[in-house]
Parts: sequence; structure tokens; C-alpha cells
Amino acid sequence: MAIGDEKMTHSARSHSHDPKRDRNRQREWRARLPEYRRLVEEVAPEMWEDAAARRARSLPKPWVTLVEEMRADVHKAARKSIEEFGDEKATEEEKRGYYWSFKVGCVADMVEHLARTIRDDLGFDEEEETLASMALAYKALTFLEVELQDGGSASPRRDRDELRYRMLNALKALTPLFDDVHLMRLRALQVAESAAEYTHVATEAEIEEGIGRLAEEKGFNADAHREYMQHSKPALDGVLARSWLAEIDDAFQRLDPLVVLEEFADAQAQSSGGRTENGEGRVGPVRALARLAVMCGALGYEQREDEDFDKAVDRARGNLLMSRSRIRRVVQEFPGQCPPAP
Repeated sequence: MAIGDEKMTHSARSHSHDPKRDRNRQREWRARLPEYRRLVEEVAPEMWEDAAARRARSLPKPWVTLVEEMRADVHKAARKSIEEFGDEKATEEEKRGYYWSFKVGCVADMVEHLARTIRDDLGFDEEEETLASMALAYKALTFLEVELQDGGSASPRRDRDELRYRMLNALKALTPLFDDVHLMRLRALQVAESAAEYTHVATEAEIEEGIGRLAEEKGFNADAHREYMQHSKPALDGVLARSWLAEIDDAFQRLDPLVVLEEFADAQAQSSGGRTENGEGRVGPVRALARLAVMCGALGYEQREDEDFDKAVDRARGNLLMSRSRIRRVVQEFPGQCPPAP
């Protein structure tokens, strides 16, 4: 299927027996794409950035001053350590990590004081278990302190390399700056499985059934709901799904959002392996992701000269299904490294 092709796909046919109505519906979807693309790809990121900036500006000045003082102390101590002791085995950045660990310990003490105050205010006894979020915060601070301190340690922990490897892989899942092809594929699989659940294109019967359930709600507008479910929601779902994939690999940006919508709408979320009970191999979210990746060359998958499109999809699907087991095996067999991408 060519990118941007407006012909009927299997997904569209499966939801209706009226080709003319489906063509009209696709024209309605496509008319809404530019505005939803602008909202998803331009307006929403700007709103998130503005919100993050507002939170940063609203930090209490004493806290900002305290952190800056900590940073100055850390830099001073790291330079002094290098200059006076001439430790050639550790860089200044690693020394900073060592001295930051003590500052993180101070922050942990502050959080402990905050948690104790909250516990008292909520009526918790000192011996009782604290709130779950507090426990998680303590564990996170402890792990961070160990990681930072270990960075400049002269006698590192025996599992130092494994801890670093695990932290690096955690960072890869948070930012494309640390991505490799294996982590990109793993994240794309997560997007595909979630997209297969919410990109279902509702039939007219389903829409009317929903209207019947909501009809008694005060101020409910049946016509507006019907219009949204028939036209706006599919267009928005397609743009969102493609946008999420594009955050993992820019190549997905070249896909028509309606192509992405229809591939995932045709997938059955429960068929995570790409096949149904009757053996059909084109319906799972992994299969849908493989087809989209081959269409645009994302995740390192491109159709080879010696294979047709379906064969390329089979190859990509098989490799995607190995991503989870490959990464799990690498961690378990540390310090082994990820095998090269095919």
C-alpha cells in the first residue's frame, strides 16, 4: 500500500458494507488531518514546554540557591581531589559524581524530614509503614547515591558495571539521545500494543449504542457526539499514533496518519504475537508495526531487493518479537553485549 493511498484498506472494508459511505468518511477524516496534526505536533509540545518552564520558574528561591551552593562545593572538591591527589584513574566528572553522592544524601535527609512531617500530620505512628510514594522516593535516592558515589570510587563495587549498564538502558528508554535500535524496537512494540486498543474505528451501530447510553446525560448533544465519533476521533487517533511512533524513529513521520490508523485499527490487541487462534498472521499489533516499519524504513527495516513486501514484513515481525527476549537475555548474561542488528 502506497503512503497516502486513499483506496479502501482491509480495515475500512471490515467496518462497513457501503464502499461509497467509507470513501466519504475517509474524505472527512482527511479534511481534519492538517488541524489535528498542528495540534498534536506543534500546539501540544509547546504547551508541555510552557508548563515545564512555569514549574521551573516557580521553584522556591531558597531551594535554587541551596542547589547552586551544593554544585559549587562539588566542583571545588572534585578539582581539589584531582590537583592534590593526582588520581589518574578518575576523571573530574567521575569525581563530581562521588562528591554529589554526599549532597544527594543531604537531600534524602530533607525528604525524610518532609515524610516524617507528613506522616505526623496524617496521624501515622512512627513505627507504621510510610506511604508507598515515600518508600519509592527513599529507594530512588538511595540508588542514585550509590550510582554517583560509585562513579569515583577507588575500589568499586563488584556489580558496578552491571549497575551502570542497567542505568544506561533505563536512560535509553527516556531519551532518544541514548537510543539504540534494540531499545527503539522495544518502545515501538509498546506503542503498537497500546495503539491496537484505542484506534478501533467505531461502526454506526456502535456509535448509536453509545448515544443510547449517554442520552440521559444533561446537556448531551447526540449530533455533536456522532460527528466526533465518525470523523474527528479517527483522524485524531491516526495523528496521535503516528506522532508517538515518530518520537521513537523519525522515519514514521513520513507515513500518512490514516495509513497508521487503519493498520492499527485492523489489529487485534489480544493477538500480541501477530496471529489469531485460526492462524491468521496479519492481525496482531506486532504485524501492524512490522508493516508500518517496512513501509517507511523505520527501526532499521527496509524491503530488500530479493524479497517482496510480505516477506519483508515477516522478517521484520520475527525480529521484533525477539527484541524483548534479546534485551532480557543480555541483562541476564551480563556483561554480554547486544548482538548487532540484522
